[in-house]
This record gives sequence, C-alpha cells and structure tokens, in this order.
Amino acid sequence: MTATIRPDTHIDPAATPTEDDGPADAELTDAAQRDLEARLRARYPDVDPALVHAAVHDSYRAFDGARVRTFVPLLAENVARRTLRAHQATV
Repeated sequence: MTATIRPDTHIDPAATPTEDDGPADAELTDAAQRDLEARLRARYPDVDPALVHAAVHDSYRAFDGARVRTFVPLLAENVARRTLRAHQATV
C-alpha cells in the first residue's frame, strides 16, 4: 500500500511543531539533564561538579534551536562527554 499526497493538500507551516513543545517538553529536558549530570558525575568523579554541570548545561543549550528534538539528549550527552574527556586530558 502506497500513501499518496494529493496535489491540493496544503501544509500549514504555522501548524508544524516548533522548538517550544510546551511545559511537558521542558520538564522532560530538565529531568534528562539532571539524569545526565548524575551519570557524568559518577563517571568523572575527579572533575569538579560545577564543570560537569556547566558541560551538561552548555551541551543542551547548543541544541536550543533544533527543530527536531528527538535526538537532542543523545547529542548533548556526546558533547558533554567530549568536553569532560578533553578537560581530563589537560589536567
């Protein structure tokens, strides 16, 4: 079975999701950040907790404008881990 889109179909750009998906999204993001921060503090016990917090916070802020939010937690975790690994390599 093949789906077809009729030529007269209009997609309203105003009806598409934006980066602000409402309070539920913000609460999930906050919970994901707290969880990531806890896991990274356990993984990098010798790194100052303030630096871990900043790495997590900054990595999530890097994706603030992302229209597709599905993979933001994974991408933010990768950025934060790279930041902390780089810090460990310089210490």
